[in-house]
Order: sequence, then structure tokens, then C-alpha cells
Amino acid sequence: MKDLESLRLRFSLRLFLFIALIGACNLLLAQADRATIEGIVTDASGASVPDAVVTVVQIETNNSFSLRTNEAGRYFAANLPLGTYRVRVEKAGFRPAQVDNLILQSQMNVRADIKLEVGSTTEHIEVTAVAPMLDASTATITSQMTTKQIQELPMITVGRKRDITAYLQFLPGVTTASTWGARVNGANPGNSEVFLDGAPASQGNVRGGIQENGPAVEHVGEFSVVANAFNAEYGRTGSWFTNITIRSGTNEVHGSVFNYFDNDKLNAKSFFQQSRNMVRHSEGGFTLGGPVYLPKVYDGRNKTFFFFGQQLVYYTNTRSGSLFTVPRNDFRQGDFSNFVDASNTVIPIFDPATTRPDGQGGFVRDQFPNNRIPAHRISPVSQKILALMPEPDLPDLQINNFRNRTGSGTYRNYVSTLKIDHSFSDTHKISVTYSDQYNPRVIAGQGYGADNPLEGSQDPKFIHDRTGRINYDWIVRPNVLSHFTIGVDRYNNQTQQLTQFQGWNEKLGIKNVLWDQGAFPVIGFSGGTASPRGMGGGDFSTNANGRITFTETVAWTKGRHTIKFGGTYWPEYANAREGFQSSGSFSFSNLVTSQPNAPRYTAWGSSFASFLLGELSSAGVREPYARGARYRSFGVFAQDEWRMTNKLTLSYGLRWEGNAAPFEPNGTASGFDPTIPNPKAGGRLGALVFAGNGPGRTGSRSLSDGWYKGFGPRLGIAYQATPKTVVRASGGIYYAPGFRTRLIAYGFTNGNSISSSTGYGPVYNWTTDGYPDDFPRAPFIDPAFQNGQNVSSILPGTSRMPQILTWTFSIQRELTRNLAFEATYVGSHSTHLILSSQQSNMNTLDPQYLSLGNLLFQDILSPAAIAAGFTPPYEEFTSQSIRTVGQALRPYPQYRDVTEEWGNHGISRYNSLQLKVTKRYSNGLTLLAFYTWSKNMTNVDGGPIDLGPNDGAVQNPRNRDGEVSVSNQGPPHVFVASGSYELPFGPGKRYLTSNGFLKYLVGGWQIAGYCRYTSGAALTITSGNPLSALGFPNIRANYVGGDVYVTTNPREFDPAMDVYLNRNAFAAPATFELGNTARVLDWVRGFTGKSESISLSKRTPITERFRAVLRADAQNPFNFVRWNNPNTNITSSNFGMVTSAQSGRTIQLGASIEF
Repeated sequence: MKDLESLRLRFSLRLFLFIALIGACNLLLAQADRATIEGIVTDASGASVPDAVVTVVQIETNNSFSLRTNEAGRYFAANLPLGTYRVRVEKAGFRPAQVDNLILQSQMNVRADIKLEVGSTTEHIEVTAVAPMLDASTATITSQMTTKQIQELPMITVGRKRDITAYLQFLPGVTTASTWGARVNGANPGNSEVFLDGAPASQGNVRGGIQENGPAVEHVGEFSVVANAFNAEYGRTGSWFTNITIRSGTNEVHGSVFNYFDNDKLNAKSFFQQSRNMVRHSEGGFTLGGPVYLPKVYDGRNKTFFFFGQQLVYYTNTRSGSLFTVPRNDFRQGDFSNFVDASNTVIPIFDPATTRPDGQGGFVRDQFPNNRIPAHRISPVSQKILALMPEPDLPDLQINNFRNRTGSGTYRNYVSTLKIDHSFSDTHKISVTYSDQYNPRVIAGQGYGADNPLEGSQDPKFIHDRTGRINYDWIVRPNVLSHFTIGVDRYNNQTQQLTQFQGWNEKLGIKNVLWDQGAFPVIGFSGGTASPRGMGGGDFSTNANGRITFTETVAWTKGRHTIKFGGTYWPEYANAREGFQSSGSFSFSNLVTSQPNAPRYTAWGSSFASFLLGELSSAGVREPYARGARYRSFGVFAQDEWRMTNKLTLSYGLRWEGNAAPFEPNGTASGFDPTIPNPKAGGRLGALVFAGNGPGRTGSRSLSDGWYKGFGPRLGIAYQATPKTVVRASGGIYYAPGFRTRLIAYGFTNGNSISSSTGYGPVYNWTTDGYPDDFPRAPFIDPAFQNGQNVSSILPGTSRMPQILTWTFSIQRELTRNLAFEATYVGSHSTHLILSSQQSNMNTLDPQYLSLGNLLFQDILSPAAIAAGFTPPYEEFTSQSIRTVGQALRPYPQYRDVTEEWGNHGISRYNSLQLKVTKRYSNGLTLLAFYTWSKNMTNVDGGPIDLGPNDGAVQNPRNRDGEVSVSNQGPPHVFVASGSYELPFGPGKRYLTSNGFLKYLVGGWQIAGYCRYTSGAALTITSGNPLSALGFPNIRANYVGGDVYVTTNPREFDPAMDVYLNRNAFAAPATFELGNTARVLDWVRGFTGKSESISLSKRTPITERFRAVLRADAQNPFNFVRWNNPNTNITSSNFGMVTSAQSGRTIQLGASIEF
């Protein structure tokens, strides 16, 4: 044991030196999945008893922690794994005292004060305790869901595995919950974090989301949300975070075998659905946990435990949705004699091989005889592709003759989880978790069907995630505890054609495609009548994200103080390798087979006829490339929990956080810099800069800078006004992780495209010729490389983290032993939130120039522009593709849109009142109900995914204050109730307690369910947008007065006859004016949101240890029609109309064996 202590001391010293060297002293939720038991030991007179031995025992595993009370008689057992505990206190001259059945949930501080009586140490006092409904020792408020609640509440997810974070919708403060993130207390999705066994686990760039890399629901021991204000030990989470704890084994062997089943024949159609799509969904697996026991080899009871779970999700569907066009059979033979326009007039097909001067400065062609292409003229390449093209489902129709197969395909999800808990001694314990998730899928995107080589890029062919956790607890001294966490996450998302590496260009006879990856090429059709759907897609895209977190925290109890300090170092990476169109892209136009200079030049000809001839109107090739980004985050904190009196706790602390400058590991970062002169724009400011070393580069590997000013003070109080009433108040500054993605790489990728200079002349014939390769290659270290195109920037300051100032006040009251009520006020003010690309456009025209009207779209050299006194802003401007007056007046006329990546200029102001009633399990009933009233004024309604935030109909990026409105993501009124009830029949219940056969029939029944009712979503009324070329992403409508609604009662609403919104209340603004309505309108809302789900289950004992469980879950069980939002574009003929509805009743059946 002495050697072990020496080893631990050396390990701790090295760990301290390591953290000091890397500057990582920032606790990032090392104890997110743990709990605390604390209390004061007194004698019969109420005096403190110091140096008493306190033994804390986890009943399920018999693992124990030994402590001693300090000089104030206080003990503090921190970092305890979740479970049920016993606390025993011993002191010479006193009878031992013991408290049983202390149930610990995540983030819980359980107070267990113990009074010792004088007597012999051979006698003892035993008290059976129940965890109090009130937690008077902390200002932090946590909402938990136990394993029992998770397994009982209905959760139907068709097409994916059930997502544990979907249970967020059952918890207070949550106004919206979705697959990719939730909105809690007004915080934007993405401004949060989700923790798995104590370390961050967000899915790639989806901050707060864990759908594709999270554990199976059956593998979860507890799920909780920590919101409102919390201590300085928690950071990089924004103002709330989610915590998930994997189940652990115990001294008893427990497990289950389960399966959930969905079938479209069990479900009802939605209102607008003509028929049900075929759906087959199965989610099954097993769990097993207990002590590690190898007969005659190792007995791990009381010290070594395991939990293992495995799950498989299988999903397949076939969708036959909207129609699109494939070539009719006579067209495939080259016969266009019945190829007609809308007036039933034959459309002529002309032979491009007969093109010749017409003697009048133009060209002329001959029509194919009888409008038929001879068989010998059809390209062999095209013939091979024709053999792969499906025949029409409606063969008599010329257009819209094939049913779209988009979305059809198969989906698999394999989830494996292993957790080992081991106790070396009372003072040294370790927990190791490993999770592996593999998600292969094939889902059609083009619409031809998932098994067709024409389909192109599939929805991610596979996603592979691996997660590892090591948690080490060391009781250094009775009043000093150390907790160390290592977290490793790997997220790999790969999209590719199923045809990749199959040599399709060689099979088809397409020549000289540089960087060919063997996939089916991209083939497109444009113009004229009956152009077929395109074929093929990108070759591949591999996105690999990962992080490693090292975290250490120390808790030191001194008198009435519990002082914590610690640190973390969080390196993170994002890598991508992409090969879009590296097998070539080829386009065919009707103009190639039309008659040049004819009045109906754009209407004649056929893109499919051009395809048959092999005459290309444009083509392109692109080299696969790799890029990435590296991030490093760190900081420090110190926190003190001061038990000022037995009723009053003061919590105060300070946290510091920082980000190092991000960099691209391959040295290929580039971007727009508004301070650099552009050599091909007359020296105007605004040009590309290139990171790295060498000519024309900055000499630095980063284009941004680090940020080290994340100071976050925290203050909170908890006061137990009466034995059944606790008052809390708190405030603090918090920082969110922000949005992270790969860096920009202008000038570092190879690609080329060619197109017809005349429109009617082909660039080449793919039967006889190959793609020309005489074009320049990267790198292009040229500040003017992107001139005339869109450009993005990484500006100084983008490493700054979003900041949230929050304050709370709450009153919690225990109504009965198992019933509590809580009222909470939450306020916050957020700044530096990340905006969408719509609001981050730095190149929007100043609205003062809109008074120029049509002149804005005149060529800069037109007589009208010259007469108005306008001239090109620089010499090269006239060679740009867009050279209008409006373009010349934009801040950076050398570019189209200029987007500030990660632009952190968003704001949010949130206030809410939250009322919660909690009924703890007793007499078979569990209930949680809450009501939230809130208002959130913001210019950000962002999302956390790689595509970035989505802020709705942003109108003027130059006026961000003018884009502040109510949020479209947080309804002001939310009511949610969830619970379960065990029917009072059968053994152990109130009625029909017979032990005969009747117990199997009437016993074990349970009903569970939830309902969620919200205000309607706030709507945006938009108009047509003639100003997009000037940098205005949307134009909103004008409100002209009158009632905005027509019919709002959902029960009386008939979408065939009624409209929801009144068209006469709005109008489209004049062409060169902006609308007068806000980004989101609080006074124009959709139908009230309503949803219900219910579950009926039956548990039947098979033997004393084994139980069979059958259950049926129903979503929208009464098959109510729930209308979606109406069309809100005032220029649409469908304005105010409702054309879609939520799903009808969906049923899921389940069965399991538990032991």
C-alpha cells in the first residue's frame, strides 16, 4: 500500500507539471456525472463532533469511501458515482449512527446531518432516509431523468435510433428540442455542450447535439440538464449543459434483451398524404451488467464491475413522391417526331454538324429529317448510359413521368458500449467507458433509387464514432479529493457514391478525366422542353472531427468552506477530404440542337437530343483536396462553497477561459482581408491573404488571433427559509463553445471548367474527344484570385467566445414528502453570438442608393450610367461578369458577397418565469409538469450544424439592430406534463392481490405518457427579392393594416376552402424599397403547437428473476390533425394557405426480457 501511495504521489506530481506546462487549468465539468453527500455531525447538545470517522458506502456495489469530520464537524464526500448510498459515522464514546437509502442523481448535493448519542461503539442508531425534495446546499438547479423514467416514457423515432437528448423536451426551461440541439432558457442551439461520463461529447460541430454519436437509450443510467446559474467549475457550456451517465454494473447481475418495431401498416396517414410510405423499422439489442467474476481466477464482487450493451437499428423505406422527367422510349431511339411543346406543336431538332454561316453574320443548321436522329449518330457513350436509365412509370407522358425515389434506402446503426468500474481501495477508484457506433446507410438523393448507379452522392454512406472516458478518483486526505478525467472522441462522417473506384468513365468510354476517382460522373441537362433529371453526384467527402480533454479538479474542505480548483486542456481538430465531381461533370443544353438566331432559338432543340449526339455545352473537372483546422482551449477557475450557517450557503468563484488562434495544418488557409489593397481593383482595400511561409504569404499559420479574456465571475446563495422552503438567487457570466468548422482554402485547389462561348456551339464531343488539360494548376497565391466571385473571411476576433450574462431567482417548496413546487425567474443578456452568413455579409449595398432605382442594374458603361455621372471604380471592373452601377457602389465592388465566417455580432435578451411541479415516485405514480413563459429578443435564431446558423429572413445586414425581433425558435408559452402510473392491481398492489393465475393477468400494467402544448410559432412575412444581387438576402413584406388572420380555429379549418392569413393585411414593397415588418413577428403566429404520446406496458414475471415486458407506444394517439405553418410569401399565389400537416398516429411495439 505504501508503494501504491508513492506511485500515486509521483503520478499526481507529473500530472500537475503537465497541466502547468500546457497552461490548462480550467475545469470543464469534471464532475458533471457525479454527486455529493455532505453534512455536519453533532452530539446531543448540538455541538460539532470533529475527527469522527465517516464511511460512505454505495449499496449496489458495496464500494466505500472513508472520511473524517473536520474541526467544524463537517464532512464532504464529493465525486460520488450515481446510485444509492449509506452513511455510517463512528466516534469513540458515541454510539455509531447510520443513514440509509440516500439516492444520488447527477449534480445533486444531498445533505445528511447526523446526531451522535453517548454510548458504546457496539450499539448503533439506524435511520432510513429518503433524498429530500429540496436541495438547500447549492444555488445550482438541476433537472434529472432516471433510468426508470427514460425507459417508461414513450419515445418514437422512425428512421434513426432513439436519441437520448430528445428527452430534453420533458424538462423545464426547454422551449424547443430537436435532433440537432435544443433551446434552453433562450440560449441558441450550438451554444451549449453535452457531456458523457464527465467529458464533452458533442457530435462534430453540432454543439449540444449527440444524435449520431450518442449512446443507446438502454445504455443510459441517468440524463440531466443543469441550467440557470452554476458554479465557476463549469465552463465552455453557455448557460446550460446536458449530462449523460452510462449505466454501471453492481454486485447483482442485471440485463435485458429488447426490441422495438415500427411498420407503416400500424400508422395513420397525415391529412395530405395520399398513401402511406412503406416503412420497416426495428431497434433491438441487449444489456448486461454485474461484477467481474471468473471462477477460480478472479472475484470482482465489491470492487470490479462491468456494464455492456449492444444495439442494432434497422430501417428501410420506399418513397414514391413527386414526379420528375426521364426520356420517353421513342426519344431514347432518337425519334423526336412526337416531341411537342405546350401548344402541341412539334419542336424541331437541328443537327449541330451542319452548322454553317448564313451569309448575314449568323449561322444556320439543318433539321434532322422527320425530326429523327439516325441510329449511327447516337454516341456509344450515351448508349451505355441509356441502358442504365429507368423507363418512365407513366410512359405516355413527355414530362413528369417518373416517380421520385428520393429518400428510399436502408439505414443501419450499430451501438456498442462497455463500462468498467474498479475500486483499488477506499481511496483510489477508476471508471473506464468505451463506446463504438457505426452507422452505414444508403439513401437515394437524385430520385432514381438507392441501388441505381445514376443516383450519385448518397446520404452519408457511413458514420463511425468512437468515444473513450477514464475517470480517476483519489482521496488524498480525508478533506482533499482529486478527480481526473480523460475524454477522447472521434467522429467520422463519410459521404460517397456507391460507384466510387468502379472505373465508370472507362466503362462508359469518357476520355481524359483528370483526377478520376472511378465514380459515375455528374451529368446535367438544361433548357428547352422535357429536360431529364440529372445523374451522378459528388464522389466523396470525409469529415473527421475529434477532441481530447484532460481535466483535473481538487476539492478541499476546510471548516465551513469547500474550495475547488482545477484545469483542463482541450485540443480539437476538424479534417475534411473532398472529391466533388473529380470524376468529371458534363452538361447538355437544348441550344446545341436548336437553330441559331431563330426567333424560337431558346425554345427549340432538346438537351436530351444533344446528349444522344454526345455534344457537350459545358464540362468540368476538379482535384480531390484535403483541409482542416486545429483548435486549443484552456483556462482556470477557483470556487468556494461557504456554509455560512446551517441555513445559508454562499457560492462564489471566478473562471477564466481562452482560445488559441485556429490554424490549418496543411498550410492552406486563406481568406478575405478588408485592410489589404487589391492589385487588380485599382488598389482598393479588400483582397485575399494567405497563411503560411513563402512568397505572398503572411508568415503565420493562422489568419485569426487567439482570445484570452474570458473572465466569468459567479455568485449564488441558497437559503433554507423554513424546513420546507428554499430560496435561491444567482448570477454569473458564462461563455459558450461557439461554432467551429474547417478553414477556407482559396487558391489551393485544382479545378477547371469550360463552356460554350456561343451557347449553341458544343465545347467538344465526348465520344471522340477528351477533356483538355492545358490549364494552370494550384497553388494560386494571388490576392486578386477571387475577384468577381463570392469570398469569405476569417477576421481577428473570431476566436472570441459567445458571452452570456445570466441571473436567476427561485423559490422551492416541499408540499408533501414526495411533492414539490418551484417558481423560477431566469434572465439573460447574450452578446457576441455567431450570426448566419446572411447577416455577416460585409458587401451589402448602402440602402441610400436604392433611390437610384433601375439605374442600379444598368451596365456601368451604359448611356444612362454615363449620363448620371457614374464611371468604373477601377480599370478591371469592366471585365467582371457583373459590372452594373449597383455592383460598383457596393463596399467591395471587386467581389459579390463578402461573408465574415464565424461573425460574432449577435445579441439576445431573454426573460422567463418557470413553474414546476415534481411528484416523486410513490404509490405507483411519477409526475413532472412545468409551465414556461418567456420572451427572447434577438437577431440570431441559429443552429449548431456545419451549415452554420440560420437567422431567418434577414433583410439588411448593414443594420443588425434592425434585425432584432422575437425569436422564431422559442414560443412564449410552453406547458409540458409527463409521468407514469402503475395500475393498482396484482401482487404488492392495492387490489386483486391474488397469487394465482390472476396475478399474471391483472398485475404489472402501467400507463405512461406526455403532452406538450405551446404557442404558435412566430412567423415572418416575406416578399419577392429583386435585390439579391446587391447583397440583400431577403425582402420582407409591408404591413398595410387590418386583421392579419382569416381562419384560426384548427378544428374548423378546411385547407381546401380556408386560408389562415389575410392577404389584404400585407403588400409587397416597391421594387427598390425594403419591407417595414420585423424579421420575426410576435403578433403573427401559426397554429398552436400540440403533441401527445402515450405508452401502455405489461410486466409479467417469468421466474423470480426474469420478467417479460410488452409495450405499445403511440405518438398522436388520437390521430388529431395538426396543421403546419401557412405559406408566408406575399408574392405567392398560395399566401396564407396551409399545404402540409404533421404526421398522423404512429405506433411502435416493443418487447423485452429483463433480469
